[in-house]
Amino acid sequence: MSSHGAFNMQPFDEISTTELGFEDDVLVSHSTMLMQQQHRQQEPRYPIPKWMRPAAGSRASSTLASICHRSIPLLRGWVGRGLPPLLSLLRPRLTIRYVLFAVAALWVSYRILSSQPLLASKLPGYTGPYEVGALDIEVPLETPRRVSDIRFKADGKYAFEVETVLFTLYYPAQHGAAAGTRAGEGYYWLPKPISATARGYARAMGMDNFLVRGVLAGGLWLAAGAIQIPARVGAPLLSADAMGDYGDQVGDGRLPVMVFTHGMMSSRTDYTSYISELASRGVVVAAIEHRDGSSPASPIIRDPDGPPDWRYYFGLKHLDPDSHQAPGPPEGKVLDGPALKEAQLSFREAEIEAAVDVLRALDSGSAPLNNVRQRPGHADTGVFGARLDTQNVTIAGHSYGGTGALRALRSGPSPSRPFTGAVVLDPGKSSGPLNADVRVPVVVCHSSSWSRPGPSLFFGRPHFEVVRELVDGINGICASREEAGSDGDGNQECREKGWFLTSLGTSHPSITDAPVLEPLLLSWTTGSTMDARQGIRQYVLLTRDFVRYQHTGELAGLLSLSGPEADNVVSREYDPKHNEGMPEQWRQYWQIHAAPS
Repeated sequence: MSSHGAFNMQPFDEISTTELGFEDDVLVSHSTMLMQQQHRQQEPRYPIPKWMRPAAGSRASSTLASICHRSIPLLRGWVGRGLPPLLSLLRPRLTIRYVLFAVAALWVSYRILSSQPLLASKLPGYTGPYEVGALDIEVPLETPRRVSDIRFKADGKYAFEVETVLFTLYYPAQHGAAAGTRAGEGYYWLPKPISATARGYARAMGMDNFLVRGVLAGGLWLAAGAIQIPARVGAPLLSADAMGDYGDQVGDGRLPVMVFTHGMMSSRTDYTSYISELASRGVVVAAIEHRDGSSPASPIIRDPDGPPDWRYYFGLKHLDPDSHQAPGPPEGKVLDGPALKEAQLSFREAEIEAAVDVLRALDSGSAPLNNVRQRPGHADTGVFGARLDTQNVTIAGHSYGGTGALRALRSGPSPSRPFTGAVVLDPGKSSGPLNADVRVPVVVCHSSSWSRPGPSLFFGRPHFEVVRELVDGINGICASREEAGSDGDGNQECREKGWFLTSLGTSHPSITDAPVLEPLLLSWTTGSTMDARQGIRQYVLLTRDFVRYQHTGELAGLLSLSGPEADNVVSREYDPKHNEGMPEQWRQYWQIHAAPS
């Protein structure tokens, strides 16, 4: 009030609701509040759609409505809590975490959309003048061939009985002709199912359980699950008329043939870059998959309509020691490491001979081939009739396969082993003695890691010296014949020549596809300094020149270099820092330790 007693009015919004007789927070009457409370009790906070409202007398519908009534607020709460962080993450900010997340997301999207593996590179295309075809061939033997009485512990079956022979045939293919399969149906570099390969690796690690198999399968799938071999499956063989003037075919139109045998813990797909490069230069290569326990996993198929019999990696602990029946004294019947290697190498010899039989059947074309892996649309195997030179076959192998390749030359050539030359890559250091009974041309290629002196000995001597002496022995055959010829025994040219070389800057896996797929990882773990593709290219060029020499007698490339040490081309010891005698074009790639004079 004023000094005259007049009432002093306040603005309504400044008057306390208590002074007006209302509650502090609601300007409504008490009856109105009761009506609102009854309304809230009758109707849910979030109205249910009509199609979800229960029908009269339906207990199930009432239950559904009750669940929806409770779940909708819960979902709204989850969305309310989860959406802001997600929007914050997607909001462009130049923080390290955001940049790394964006780069990773873009990388994964790019690899998936371009059909590339997430953690590896694609296998490169081939550089030869021809396209490359590939065909899986598995043929059951008419009579299984047992090379040992050793049995498995688990089921008592024979471990070393050849029932079928499996190889992938790589060959020069017809240009522009439609392949036998549709796009995306090529051969996978890591055969399916990947879980089988994972189990093989788990067995080799001695950790064959569900958890380890799952981890390995996931890792293999991420690393190489989507990689396909860039060869045209079932493509027609290149016709004789289409062959260029590359000296790739024999006078009657037949192509040179090579049988390749893989190393320990490998399979027929692990050397596709090397093998297919040879095929792109006119060489037909049969890459065998051995079932001797050295491959992680291989399905044996006797009937195309029946289930496969999987042969996984196995070692001594998987075999029954009492089943080993070896000739000789009782102490020689112990199933140990050397006995296992002997059985494996004998098994490989049987598979190699079976592969030669199949190649002869392909060349003869006299009867349809019983290929249990033949698929509709693949090229008819009849196209190989009279196109394969099965009289002068090259045997090649890496590591354990190199030891087996030398072993296959014993007492040869023969009708069952028509090998008139061999390419031996890093012959094994723990796969048994190296066969020195060799009377055909041989080129032995070491990687730098294989030639480098090591702490262990090979049967009491450095492995390098054993290999060099073996090659010297081959060259000694020609020297002896030349001396005999000067005495009037004839002047026929000696073809038994040997070469021993080191591929500089390479490591033991350099001949495989692994460095091509994971160049940085393999370089870091193995110490290889050679570019992965260049390393394989050097192996391919040397092999091509050797195969041509085997068929034509013409020495070219590295093989044409003089052998005497006095020429300063040959270095008897491994010494990459002193390679001045080599011509410049090969100096950084090769060092020769033994060659014909």
